[in-house]
Amino acid sequence: MKILYLTEIFLPHISGYTIHVDRIAKHFSKTDKVLVATSSDKFLPKNETVGNYKIVRLFSLANPFNVNTNLSYLAALKINKIIQNFKPDIIHVHDPAFISFFGSKFAKQSNIPVVYTQHANSSFPSNFMPDIFKDLMASIYQKFISKFMNENCDIIISPSKYIKQDLLNIGVKADIQIISNGVDFNIFKPTKIENDFVEKYNLWKNKLPTLLCVTRLDKDKNIDILFAVVKKIAQQKNINIIIIGNGEKYDLFETEFESNEYVKIYPRIQPNSSDLNLFYNYSDVLLMTSTIEAQSLVTMEAMACGLPIVAYNGGALPELVKNNQNGILVYNNTPDDFVNSINKIFLNKDILNQYIEESLNLIQIHDINSSYEQIKNVYQSLLTK
Repeated sequence: MKILYLTEIFLPHISGYTIHVDRIAKHFSKTDKVLVATSSDKFLPKNETVGNYKIVRLFSLANPFNVNTNLSYLAALKINKIIQNFKPDIIHVHDPAFISFFGSKFAKQSNIPVVYTQHANSSFPSNFMPDIFKDLMASIYQKFISKFMNENCDIIISPSKYIKQDLLNIGVKADIQIISNGVDFNIFKPTKIENDFVEKYNLWKNKLPTLLCVTRLDKDKNIDILFAVVKKIAQQKNINIIIIGNGEKYDLFETEFESNEYVKIYPRIQPNSSDLNLFYNYSDVLLMTSTIEAQSLVTMEAMACGLPIVAYNGGALPELVKNNQNGILVYNNTPDDFVNSINKIFLNKDILNQYIEESLNLIQIHDINSSYEQIKNVYQSLLTK
């Protein structure tokens, strides 16, 4: 089987969905021929080989809504030729931007089945707009993607019930199947922390309870609230805080917390790595302030390591975080509500231990091998039609 993945944004830009595309490309390239078509991470395109799969990058220019990414505005000039040369059996798209849009149009003309995975809610681009334009942008985008999916996609994969309902609400009629993005239990699992890891990252040896935040430091991740929460917790001087992530707001965090003995920031920890697993295991609680998670790989990885979660009661997070079972859901998006919930967990060791066990229990249904199998079944169902 030949599988072509289309995605406007890809590694080295780190986000939940770029990590997901890389994982499934690596998995299916063990047995099938896989090509990823994406935009160049610099101005000039540069093709690559990663493991068993290849990446073809199209000429791109800066994204005006996100300075850390590029867009392939001229994808229509190249993507058809890529599809003709590769001759895929399945095209799997991961956004509705230029590469995916024109690639899907050509696929339908050529009777190539198209699978689409929705990695964000239907109002996602409005998060990058001034407040005065948000509702208008959301409305325009929702009409666009519902039309795009209905006309060009054979099966839609949703990582959560939340995203499926969101798509139904905006009029998507195509077949929608819920398949978890999954977590790799071979990587993320309870692990003993050794001194060499502590020394490598200059972590606290006689450590206080540790709060962990793993996120892109970008506006759409509710970063202003995260910043305020970290500042308040640090002022208490009884909880250490680790922040793993990079983005447009990184300088704000570095300037504020660079010399704070209770806060450590690591902008370049590799996803799906043993070191990231050890950071989860070194920590005691994960904080997730994002209000728009389509599922949340970070939350699943933390749960697989036995971490209790403090998360906002929005997006798909309530599907992973069960209030007062494996963590606390915060219903008001204010710094004080997050801080109070964090303190509540750390003040009661019995609650903390209960949440640890329940996180490990609840995450078991999200084994990534099951996700791979379900995606494979989607591909085969289309090929047999």
